[in-house]
Amino acid sequence: PTLVDETGRTQLQPGDSCCHKAGEANGHHLINETKGEVVFLIVGSRSPEIDHCSYPDVDLDLPPNGTPTRVFKRKDGSEI
Repeated sequence: PTLVDETGRTQLQPGDSCCHKAGEANGHHLINETKGEVVFLIVGSRSPEIDHCSYPDVDLDLPPNGTPTRVFKRKDGSEI
């Protein structure tokens, strides 16, 4: 798979790992550009009451609001 984040694209190999520090606004995702199947494990708190997700490359922000229900927002504050 290829890791895409604010530093660019990083080609990963079998057995590789990567991490992003909690609290750092660095939107990231994985893309399978291979011809084969890719299996990966994601570890995180998944606590919507306190987690803050930022996707600056596509102008999305998912701030915590103290409840399990959250709303995506744009930089201008509009809700999606």
